[in-house]
Amino acid sequence: MLGTLIKDFKNIFGQFIYYFVLMVVFMAVSVITKNIYYYMGAIVFFCVAVPLSALAYDEKDNWDKFALASGVTRNQLAVSRYLLGLAVFLPMWAVSFILVAAGGMWNIENLSVLLSYGGIALLTIDAILPVVLKIGVEKGRLVYILTILIVIALGGVLAFLVEAIGGDSVLYSSVAVLALGIAGFFLSIKIACNIYRKKDF
Repeated sequence: MLGTLIKDFKNIFGQFIYYFVLMVVFMAVSVITKNIYYYMGAIVFFCVAVPLSALAYDEKDNWDKFALASGVTRNQLAVSRYLLGLAVFLPMWAVSFILVAAGGMWNIENLSVLLSYGGIALLTIDAILPVVLKIGVEKGRLVYILTILIVIALGGVLAFLVEAIGGDSVLYSSVAVLALGIAGFFLSIKIACNIYRKKDF
């Protein structure tokens, strides 16, 4: 499975550099404006965009068929998609905590934002990957766009709640969103494995 991840990063290396530059821009904007929402919103986008780019290359090259013939199991193929998403999400999410602390933005409201968007990013992966694995990247792009629009709307609602309510209530809600994202991650993997077991490559 490690070999599959290395292959994915090699395939998307050019795009990954582009994504990295954009992330640095969003980081700078967040620090300058003292608004962590810019960076956190970008995390949600990139943690799904990278796996989708890798999947697009695999579909073009019929990678799944080759991998299965070489001994990789269907479950390993499915799980590797999620591991790629985590490999992108976890470092960027960890950086967000450093960014908030180093930028002098550490307070309970921004902690709530970090936790909430961590959960939202995971929920986005949870929702999109099974659909894309089922119908393919091209058809799944519409689902991706709709999901991102929903995430933007949720981000607006979250910003309003943080400003209007604040305090421990928002923090508890943020922890609940993160827990839901983590639980949904394992459920989504199970669904994806079922999809791959029935899929004809």
